[in-house]
Amino acid sequence: MENLKKRYSEYTKVRETFEEAGVLDQVAKALELTANVFRSGGTVYFCGNGGSAADSQHFAGEFRDTKPYGDVTFRSLSLTDAPSVTAISNDYGDQHAFEYQLRTMGKLGDLVYGISTSGKAVNVRRVLDIAKEMGIYRIGIVGNGELHHEIVSRSDIAIVIPSADTQQVQIGYFEMLHWLWLGIKDVFEMEIKNKQVV
Repeated sequence: MENLKKRYSEYTKVRETFEEAGVLDQVAKALELTANVFRSGGTVYFCGNGGSAADSQHFAGEFRDTKPYGDVTFRSLSLTDAPSVTAISNDYGDQHAFEYQLRTMGKLGDLVYGISTSGKAVNVRRVLDIAKEMGIYRIGIVGNGELHHEIVSRSDIAIVIPSADTQQVQIGYFEMLHWLWLGIKDVFEMEIKNKQVV
């Protein structure tokens, strides 16, 4: 029980620094960009490894399962489905697992979220690189470990959780992504209400 309280206390301290560290500002920018991509009919992609792969599927599903708002639908896909990732990894190497899928499906004006808790994920770095070449917007999510710049430097917007502890980073960005999803719903609900008033 004491260890549980200690870990909760440690995360609470990290969470209290979000505003000072600029996390909330970056989430607000990510919200605006993501809403604009949906508004223009684009697709939002998510990718990451391990727990971040599961979170990618989670949030792609959150958006995809959201009701349409007028003409706006939430086209979202995770690049982490097992058959595609394992096939590409087996045939060409796991560093290509996400970029090959984005090359196939992505188009100008889409958006990709690249999640790497440590910044070490080569396949996330590569998908962000190819996204730039394709004119696809890039949002990186990462902790502030020694390699976080590998994701930040490749991102149009970077959400950096102010911790190098894996669990704290994952808890932090999971919370941020839920806020982002709820915020985007709020944006489109308000737009629908405003149209009804007019």
